[in-house]
Amino acid sequence: MDGGADFDEQNLPATFPRLVGKKGFRQLMVNMEDLFVGTAPAQLADLRAEWERESWDALVSDEASLAPSVVAEAIGCRWATVAVLPLHLVSRQGPPPGQGLRPGRSVAGRTRDRLLRALIPALSGTLNRAANRARVEVGLAPHPSASTDRSGRRS
Repeated sequence: MDGGADFDEQNLPATFPRLVGKKGFRQLMVNMEDLFVGTAPAQLADLRAEWERESWDALVSDEASLAPSVVAEAIGCRWATVAVLPLHLVSRQGPPPGQGLRPGRSVAGRTRDRLLRALIPALSGTLNRAANRARVEVGLAPHPSASTDRSGRRS
């Protein structure tokens, strides 16, 4: 992955070659890791140049990208997130949010939901490791909560 902050939204595989041939959930995970997390170092470089040219009072961003939190911490400015997407919280029942699935009503459906919820820590670990790689690349320490899953195991 190039990790560039500039890319053609109509041709993501040109910048993010791991997307080639990916569909569905695998495509979503590559998008999250490469596009929303992996571009943080390049975005920091661009925004740091602007900050040095003329600082601002606060950085405001949507919640889909890791870069704003990394930028704010690296340059020492205030940061706020504006939620432009519905809040997605994993519950003890039903499938994980964002899957477009209705909660299971049968034994098979509830089992499906439980299995899908069980995947969340593993998927979070993948994204947390990517986030820590981006942080280290720009000279920040890994985030402790992004290095440990809910069970306390290191990711």
